[in-house]
Amino acid sequence: PWGLERRGEDIYELGAHYGESVAKQRHIKLIRQAAVYWQTYDAFARVSLSVGTNQLLLSMSYYVLGYALAQVHAPVAAWAGVSILVCASLLLAQVDLTLSAWEKQLFHMCLAFGPVVASLAV
Repeated sequence: PWGLERRGEDIYELGAHYGESVAKQRHIKLIRQAAVYWQTYDAFARVSLSVGTNQLLLSMSYYVLGYALAQVHAPVAAWAGVSILVCASLLLAQVDLTLSAWEKQLFHMCLAFGPVVASLAV
């Protein structure tokens, strides 16, 4: 508003560039270099989020089992809660993982084994 800003004709990044001249700009090169490392962090974050959500669902199933079955003595509610949480965990694994049919069956059995055995033991 006071006219103190400089014009900008001499600023390199503000010029109108087309084609290959865009790829030669300094900030474009920096972004491309950073994107290589960003992909590894993005993959790690996605895997961590998937595993963490899966473990959260399974830990909630153990909590529901311990609270509803052991403290409140409501076996139907406990088994229903555990089955819903295990099914949600299986569905999440189905969406997040790309496995063959045999690997998927094995993964589902291993995933549901702990809560099912804990439900039968308590």
